[in-house]
Amino acid sequence: IDKTELKLDEDQIIWPNRRHRKPDGIRTRRNVSVVTIAEKPFIFTRSGNDCDPATEVVCPRKRLNDSTNEEYEYFCCRGYCIDLLQELSKNLSFVYTLHLVADNKYGSYEKEGDDKHKRWDGMIGELVNYQADMIIAPLTISPERAEDIEFTKPFKYQGITILVRKSTSTSNLASFLQPFKEALWMMVLLSVHVVAVVLYLLDRFSPFGRFRFSSQQKSERGNGPVIEVNTEEDALNLSRALWFTWGILLNSGIGEGTPRSFSARVLGMVWAGFAMIMVASYTANLAAFLVLDRPEASISGINDARLRNPQDGFTYATVKGSSVDMYFKRQVGMFIKQKSDYLSHLKA
Repeated sequence: IDKTELKLDEDQIIWPNRRHRKPDGIRTRRNVSVVTIAEKPFIFTRSGNDCDPATEVVCPRKRLNDSTNEEYEYFCCRGYCIDLLQELSKNLSFVYTLHLVADNKYGSYEKEGDDKHKRWDGMIGELVNYQADMIIAPLTISPERAEDIEFTKPFKYQGITILVRKSTSTSNLASFLQPFKEALWMMVLLSVHVVAVVLYLLDRFSPFGRFRFSSQQKSERGNGPVIEVNTEEDALNLSRALWFTWGILLNSGIGEGTPRSFSARVLGMVWAGFAMIMVASYTANLAAFLVLDRPEASISGINDARLRNPQDGFTYATVKGSSVDMYFKRQVGMFIKQKSDYLSHLKA
């Protein structure tokens, strides 16, 4: 009977970390040191060590202000990540010791010397420095982090979202009154009525107002002068004077009720010049106010010019040491001429 032999060519196997050499066998530690960070709703914390065994786990944190780093403050942790850790512990048969990261950071790096050496902080710093074996937290996968640590399959997908304050329009029904202050509007309204009263008085009591002498004309009774008397309907009364002043101010026509005396007509020309200046000033100021009253355009995205070239008075913030912070420094920071200018506008 022929026998079939199966052989495995280990040289053709690509081992983890893309190695072609078979790794040396190591003994897996049953007690895994796990680091996490307080981040709702994934990790909820409360002070104390009287934790509920069913839903909570004791998670101490080192005190950074202690010189010996031996004193801890204790918390009880619960949430989605704790439930996930407990399920992994059951399925993979390991026990764990959970603790909170001391500096309360996810993990960012600073380059030391050349670009190849990095100094990580936060949870990633504990992982690469062998202070922890595993991270259980809502840690975002980024190219910089993937160079030094290995990620599992993500349990949640998300993208970068830019939040801005909702702009509210300041326009209202009285916005057309903005070009002038209240005192100026009151003076204009008062001037309209004062000029109308003065026009009425000048035209009423002027000898050339209601009555005027015609040239020498022959009447049916003789060659004496004829006096033409205007009726009350032809005279400039107070209502017509008001209509005259408002018509000039609003450029809506003045009709037939016009002053007839010389003094009243001079005042009418002065009022027309004043009205022209006021209307021109109001129109110019109204256009300027409408331009300033337009709502500010919202941020269009990561390529928005206000993010790449921030101006004075424009500040945006993110979580220090997070993946978004590193993304901004990598994608946006390259377009900033001076890094200090970028960091002054980016508050973490």
